[in-house]
Amino acid sequence: MLEGDIITSLKISEGSKFLVMGDGFNHAKHRGLMGPVLKDMRRMMAAILSSSLDPWKKTKAIKTYVYPKVDYLLRHVRAYKTQLDSVDSALARGLRHLLKLNQSSTTDTFHAPVAAGGLGFIQLVELRAVLQISHAWQMLHSSDVPICEIAQEQVWQAIQKRFIMDPDHWRGRIPTAIQLFLNGDLDSSPFARQKRKSGDIGSLWVDFKNHLAACKLKLTTKPIKTEDRTETEDGTETEIMLQLKLPHRLQPLQHNDITRQLRSHSN
Repeated sequence: MLEGDIITSLKISEGSKFLVMGDGFNHAKHRGLMGPVLKDMRRMMAAILSSSLDPWKKTKAIKTYVYPKVDYLLRHVRAYKTQLDSVDSALARGLRHLLKLNQSSTTDTFHAPVAAGGLGFIQLVELRAVLQISHAWQMLHSSDVPICEIAQEQVWQAIQKRFIMDPDHWRGRIPTAIQLFLNGDLDSSPFARQKRKSGDIGSLWVDFKNHLAACKLKLTTKPIKTEDRTETEDGTETEIMLQLKLPHRLQPLQHNDITRQLRSHSN
């Protein structure tokens, strides 16, 4: 119950019915939220770059006080690429002026890692991919069981919008279907026939799938051994699906380091 009203089961397109702003869906309704925030970012960057601070303090101030302003919105709002590119372009112009570089000079140094001699600024399009991959993965692996179940149900609904699924085959195998879908491999299954017209809506999960492909990442299955409490066996092999590994890291990502590690991967 919510203020005397019964909360009914919500469909994939009704994410904001009770919470006002949907978490991952109906992004188009909220794209307007990005405009004022990005405009404020450009204003703050211009003020910092024209201040009397030392150059290294200016770059640190932008990273510390300006970029965090968009972290939350980039997780939930499907901003237009042109909106994000406008901020990167404004930053590039300001940094060229600050460092007395030619206006036609490359911006690679601005976005290269600090350890490689760059300034370490991540482009907003790449930052959006990092934050949305991190956010989606954390929901799929939430320690709060209802959140995990809701996340998997949302992906399953997105799958059913795009594919005709064999109900007998996929009964009890939804995590497998989710992993195949997010990896872009579901269409190779003989038990999932892609619809000609999906009728799908934009969602965090489709963005998550596209970001994984763009970053050349895939979800994997991790076999683990658990103690079996029977008297006849010492242990059993089980699997944890939807794991995410990066080329520079042997171990699967965890909740407390996924965003940081993905930032390193994007650089």
